[in-house]
Amino acid sequence: MPRKTQNDRVLERLQGGYSITQEDCDHMAPKIKRLAARIYDLQQQGHRIKVKTITTPGGARVAQYSLEEKPKTQHELWLEDADRLYDERRDDQLTNPEWFE
Repeated sequence: MPRKTQNDRVLERLQGGYSITQEDCDHMAPKIKRLAARIYDLQQQGHRIKVKTITTPGGARVAQYSLEEKPKTQHELWLEDADRLYDERRDDQLTNPEWFE
């Protein structure tokens, strides 16, 4: 049986109804490194993951991730990409108007 990827392990925990922080990942065996990158990967796959900044008992502020109810649809992902591309083109027009004459 193939080993689970870090993304699989993070998603499994989130789907179990738990939230997760980098500190949680540091105590897992084997450790999950770069939790924010794993969250980004899962979001790119369409999973709705919300982030909340919490303060630890020691006073540090950290990101806490949890899963929203349902994954994004392909249509919602497409719309996000279209919005991002539109914004990038608009920014290019504002910074380099000569390109669009």
